Amino acid sequence: MPAKYHPVSPAVWDRTFRRLSKDAKVIAFYVWTCSTRCSEGLFRVPLAYIVSDTAIPEDKSLAALEELHRASLIDYDEESETVLDRVALKHNPIRNGVDRDTGMVTINKRLPGALKQLESLSDSPLLQSFAVIASRLSPDFGFAIYEKFSYLKPPSDSPASKPLASPLVAPTKGGEEKEKELVRGEVEKSCRLRTQRLQASRLSR
Repeated sequence: MPAKYHPVSPAVWDRTFRRLSKDAKVIAFYVWTCSTRCSEGLFRVPLAYIVSDTAIPEDKSLAALEELHRASLIDYDEESETVLDRVALKHNPIRNGVDRDTGMVTINKRLPGALKQLESLSDSPLLQSFAVIASRLSPDFGFAIYEKFSYLKPPSDSPASKPLASPLVAPTKGGEEKEKELVRGEVEKSCRLRTQRLQASRLSR
């Protein structure tokens, strides 16, 4: 679902960003603040919305999006009308915690909803790029993405590149609360398995 709030870091005004054209800067801020925005950084936004809201003609909007792609800030897939904010998870990561008393993994509350949001974007080639970024900036989230979308290929150096005994499955039909509970349970299972594997890896060193 669209984000009600999304942080934009003051650090955005680095040398790379300052060198962008005015159109590219406007569209970058549009991507970071538009009405269809989701906090994780992969979401739909038709080119017509960009043109209408920014008053930048279509040809110049596409040129600006290409400029942002070359700057490694934003990717845009015109066919599926999907945008990828490559720095979103850097400023707003999804990370699980650990219960201080039990030592058990506590699932980030955003994780189930974020995975469900990605279901509607499974036809976009940018999902693969997003998964790679997530595995680097939000490893717990990236691991869950590869479990849910088993056809995606994780980087060879990612913990998710090693198969697990029980993959994360998509929620079955039923009430909304039942779906949420199923997703939450599968995410917790995946995280436990990941924690066990990482612990075993450390002990073997």
